[in-house]
Amino acid sequence: MHVAGLAAALLLALGGIAWLRPMPDRGAPTPMPADGCLTWMADAIPGVGPKTRDAVAARIRAGDVPAVARDWFAASP
Repeated sequence: MHVAGLAAALLLALGGIAWLRPMPDRGAPTPMPADGCLTWMADAIPGVGPKTRDAVAARIRAGDVPAVARDWFAASP
């Protein structure tokens, strides 16, 4: 029974530490250059699928970024 009490105390201590730790910053990552857009990246945009992802990726590389992905890609230098 002594071991069970120690295990419970350890779990409570770890839970308390996890509760008190500050949450990590979850800010958005910096936008990536539009000219580096790969096909799979365009496929992740809502409304883009297997039939249109190549064309959308090409348009993004050319600088025409869809409105829903403007926070993802920055203008190429």
